[in-house]
Amino acid sequence: MGFFKKLFNKEESFVPTPTQDVPGLDPLVVQAIENLFPDTEIQKQALDFSLKFLDTKKGNTVSLLAMLKMGVLDIDNPLLDNGRFWMDAMHDIPDMKSAKKWVKSITKSQGQEE
Repeated sequence: MGFFKKLFNKEESFVPTPTQDVPGLDPLVVQAIENLFPDTEIQKQALDFSLKFLDTKKGNTVSLLAMLKMGVLDIDNPLLDNGRFWMDAMHDIPDMKSAKKWVKSITKSQGQEE
């Protein structure tokens, strides 16, 4: 059944194409940062936050993208220790499929995809 679903699925797969290569970060995260934060200084802050988040908060790509969507760029932000905030943040991006769909949507809206 999965074979036919893939064969006849009309939805195009999304492959992130960020302009930067950041070791330790999924290209999907870098693509999101580049689209969310056009200012290079804020991008640098977001990239630093992302690396620290994955290292110290034991986060993953999905939870990191949820935090970036909520505008969290400070590893010491007290909201990161708030369970209710996490539930709200993860509501829109609960899994990798949703994460890719969200990054694709912000990439299209920024005019950086065909």
